[in-house]
Amino acid sequence: MFRSLVVAAALIFVGCASVDPARKTDLDSWRANFTARSQQFPAAQQSRMPYAEGQWVEYLEVNEKGEPARIRYSVLGEEGGGRWIEVDRVDYYGRNIGKMLVVAAAWDKPETWEVKRFITKHNDEPAQEAPSMVLGMMSKNQMGMLKMNVSTTEVARDTVTTPAGVFTDAMKIDSKTESAVGTFESTVWIHDAVPVTGMAKSKSKDDKVTYEVIEFGTTGATSAITEVVQPAAI
Repeated sequence: MFRSLVVAAALIFVGCASVDPARKTDLDSWRANFTARSQQFPAAQQSRMPYAEGQWVEYLEVNEKGEPARIRYSVLGEEGGGRWIEVDRVDYYGRNIGKMLVVAAAWDKPETWEVKRFITKHNDEPAQEAPSMVLGMMSKNQMGMLKMNVSTTEVARDTVTTPAGVFTDAMKIDSKTESAVGTFESTVWIHDAVPVTGMAKSKSKDDKVTYEVIEFGTTGATSAITEVVQPAAI
């Protein structure tokens, strides 16, 4: 599930161009002053926590350039048989929020996802919702791009330390994901204390890209989009 959300975020947030000096200063300051937590989480009993409204999880991503990003995934509620999923990303290039009403036959199989509504917000620009005609075309194209071939092998049970705390006996998995976005090989630590994605940590095989959970909760998720949403221009 985590990999499919990463791919979805990559599709939502393509096109960000130059470094925003103010964002860079804020993000570097936050990172320099962040205090890791010492909480201990007991041995995992299942592969992933079931979905529920209000869950959220936030990650620190460091890319191959050493640039950090804060990424928050939230489950906001249900509507029309689907779930609202929000991805809120802040990096050196700005802030981008994608909010999707997704219907799925199986949440761990992104090829079954269908986006019913799609709202985006970039920096201080107005939040906009894609028209149904555009959404239909986008859904077909982007869900096609979300189709992926994932191979995983559990290699061990491993205790892993992250900024959110220490996760005992997490499932350590070698993963290879092939999709339209590219091929990504990584080692992933899965623990059932982490909501939404189940992932405590991930690092690429070349150690150039890392994701680490920094905080999470099972209640209290709210949308970062609080304004009246405008229809996007066709």
